[in-house]
Amino acid sequence: MARRRITVRDVAEIMEHWQAGGSIRAIARSLGADRNTIRKYVRVAQAQGHRPGPGGSPPQGWKEWVAQTFPALPSEAGRCSSTERNGHLLLAK
Repeated sequence: MARRRITVRDVAEIMEHWQAGGSIRAIARSLGADRNTIRKYVRVAQAQGHRPGPGGSPPQGWKEWVAQTFPALPSEAGRCSSTERNGHLLLAK
């Protein structure tokens, strides 16, 4: 199975499902993503104090939170972020 590029929108959708109470397995099945991918992003949210349920989302919304927390993620599929060129991730100094 080929890997696909995860975007800010994809991770924000993962977080919205999780915040609404979806299980890791249900989110993975619904979005067609690997359970480990779902866990990766949920763990970061939990480490920052976010929880499922009402009031558990960041005040700026999930999309903005994802963009700030994971700056290397492209904002849209098929477009390179400012930190990515020719398929290579550029690390900030």
